[in-house]
Amino acid sequence: MTMDFEVLAAIAMLGFFVWVIFRSGGANPVGTGQLQNQLNTVGSKVGTLEGKLAGCASAAELQQLREELDKMEGRMASSGEVLALGQQMAAVRAEIHNLRNVIDERHQARQDSLAGITSDVTFIKQFLMEKGLGGR
Repeated sequence: MTMDFEVLAAIAMLGFFVWVIFRSGGANPVGTGQLQNQLNTVGSKVGTLEGKLAGCASAAELQQLREELDKMEGRMASSGEVLALGQQMAAVRAEIHNLRNVIDERHQARQDSLAGITSDVTFIKQFLMEKGLGGR
């Protein structure tokens, strides 16, 4: 009877070990391969993100761009300065227009003077030609 009790106790302990191993093995993701599947999924997502981010700037490059942008903003003119420059440009355009009118008037006066001189020269030439030919 002691032998039966020892065998029964050994079978019970062996059964308990088998039950514990399979029960906790079901909850263990390594044993079922669930953890490996999750790691593979995360790995493929990381690979996809690395592919998308391959041409992106690093943090140091972004900081350098930020500094350059700050410098450019410091050099940019304010809207008031831009409006003042616009008014100055309008004044310069008006002055150029006035100077062009003055030049056009002077040019017209020279053309009129030249036309008068040309008619006088023509008259003198005609007079001399008549007197020079008529006197012979």
